[in-house]
Amino acid sequence: MKSSLRRKLLYSYLAVTVFVLVVVSLAISFLIREYFMASKQQELVNKGRELGRVVESYYAGRISHEQFNNFINYVDDLLDARIWVIDSNRSIVVSSSKRSQGEAARTPRPPDESKGYGTGMIVRALSRELEPVFSGQVVTRAFYHPVFGENMLMVAVPLTNANGALSGAIVLNSPVRGIEQ
Repeated sequence: MKSSLRRKLLYSYLAVTVFVLVVVSLAISFLIREYFMASKQQELVNKGRELGRVVESYYAGRISHEQFNNFINYVDDLLDARIWVIDSNRSIVVSSSKRSQGEAARTPRPPDESKGYGTGMIVRALSRELEPVFSGQVVTRAFYHPVFGENMLMVAVPLTNANGALSGAIVLNSPVRGIEQ
């Protein structure tokens, strides 16, 4: 009888210990994920603001469209973030499209009007989603991005010209697969 009671106590202690370890592990995992997401988000916001200076140089005519496009693709490679520059009319001025060697899905998928995210639909969806950016607010969101076919962290930073007027937005879409793993 004592052996049976000991066994039951041992199993109950083990069950409680395992349960506590699982809960603590899940909580720590969640906190670490949130920390890395917030860190990545802040990095993208800062880089978006820095990119604003280059966009202003492009608008001022100090750099050509080709130089601007090459620079955006270079920054895409450095940040691992797809970059879209949108003007005040909500039109995409330039988007990064460079592929690194061995990387298959670097650029957006070809437009698929049947799924509702063709080129025109993307711009309209961005206009609705990013409306606060054109009011001067920074927008951040993590979601499944149908254009890129994966979970992304989107950061949109308003662009202001030398006079302080809004001249568009920079949208950075960075995959979160490394953080999720």
